[in-house]
Amino acid sequence: MIEDALQQREQFWTELDQVQDIIGGDWQREDNPIADFCEDAEHKKYLYSGARLRSEPLPDPVATGKRLRTYWEEQGYTVTERSFDHNHRNAVAENGNGRKIILETDTIAELNQTTLTAETGCFTGDVGVIAHYLAQAVRASQAADPPSPSPEP
Repeated sequence: MIEDALQQREQFWTELDQVQDIIGGDWQREDNPIADFCEDAEHKKYLYSGARLRSEPLPDPVATGKRLRTYWEEQGYTVTERSFDHNHRNAVAENGNGRKIILETDTIAELNQTTLTAETGCFTGDVGVIAHYLAQAVRASQAADPPSPSPEP
């Protein structure tokens, strides 16, 4: 069960990495490394979520949207695009397994922001056991890689 959960997470992160590569630029990764609950009364299903923030504006949001649409449709996603004003673009890709990826770019307070958010569909597995295992792995990783000391003045 744990091995399957780790494999699902890696496949999900790899897919987000591929979307990042298509878009290009520098990204800040804010993926949740721990499985989360699905809508399931018995807690026998879990999902993963991820978020990536791009540090600079998209040079051509329309061309980027076309490249992503082509990629997502080749991967079996249904794509919906929206734009609320000339500075805003939103593309939502959804597949039949509940996976949803959203790319949004907007100018807020004269700052161009591009975000990539996503979540998997639900996988079968005891979310309590999986989340506990992953939380322990995150803590062990953080303990093995302590933060760098502040530079001395």
